[in-house]
Amino acid sequence: MIVIDKVNYILQLQSEGKTRHEIKDILGYKLLDSMTKYMRKHGYKVENNIYVLRDDSCHQEQNTEISTVIQSDDKCMTRNNTFNIKQDMIDIIEHKDEIFDMLKWFKNRDDKGMTEVIEVINEGIKIDLPESETTRTTIRINKVIWEEFDAFCNENKEFNKQDLMAQALKDFMKNNK
Repeated sequence: MIVIDKVNYILQLQSEGKTRHEIKDILGYKLLDSMTKYMRKHGYKVENNIYVLRDDSCHQEQNTEISTVIQSDDKCMTRNNTFNIKQDMIDIIEHKDEIFDMLKWFKNRDDKGMTEVIEVINEGIKIDLPESETTRTTIRINKVIWEEFDAFCNENKEFNKQDLMAQALKDFMKNNK
């Protein structure tokens, strides 16, 4: 049985009022899950214990032929179980020039222009220390001032405490000569 015919046959049996379990037995499936998995693979989901077309058709198998299927149920109502591929193709054709322009732009773009670098300059803090080795020392400092300095260092993590402390001492000495 061709794939689309099998799907249509399942839908036809369903429209005749057969339950999923009865359809499973008619088609010779051992497990209902196998038939449900097959229908999911072909774009259907189970809703209220019947197979209905999913909203997304991205899981549709590539090689499946899709044809318009109009079925009548017992109440003489018709249901259209088609994918809207025809309309999608028309839309693509209508926007063909724009699509080709985008492809042409994409193929000819200069990658150098695509990498803009934004340089962040912190105008507030400038570390300008002479090149020198560091020395270890112990100082006594006001607790409130130290806590404020510690909070300041945490807000400016791009700098280390050692450089901030040295720059602060340098600026203090420069301003108070």
